Amino acid sequence: MSDQLKSAIAFLRDKSPQEIADLLRATHVTGRPGTVSICPLANYLRSVYHGRFVIGRKHVYRVSGTKIEKHATPKCVADFIRTFDLSGFSDMLAPPPRVLGKTRDRRKADRHKKPQRKYPRHVNHLMDSADRYNKP
Repeated sequence: MSDQLKSAIAFLRDKSPQEIADLLRATHVTGRPGTVSICPLANYLRSVYHGRFVIGRKHVYRVSGTKIEKHATPKCVADFIRTFDLSGFSDMLAPPPRVLGKTRDRRKADRHKKPQRKYPRHVNHLMDSADRYNKP
């Protein structure tokens, strides 16, 4: 296990869930409930330490390059995650991801298009001219 993961766990080990929440509020970190890699604690650890953190209720993983490190999740961190997932700290919720609208169905879009010309423009012009001269 690397020094970064050890120091992150040691830093969080002696804090209560409320103290962790206060720390995250002070640094303006938000996250999504029910996720393991974009929860507020993982976002905070990613900003302080190098690598990607995945925080579950049983284990904390740190992914950096080709290395994956694992450590047992301290009880206070698991309690914070449980409380956050149950909307206990609603002020740390990140806005929902942007929802992209459906792409247009091309068949419907073609229905509203101008009809294609039967002949090229110069031929249409000649035909219109001939019609004008041939009027009785």
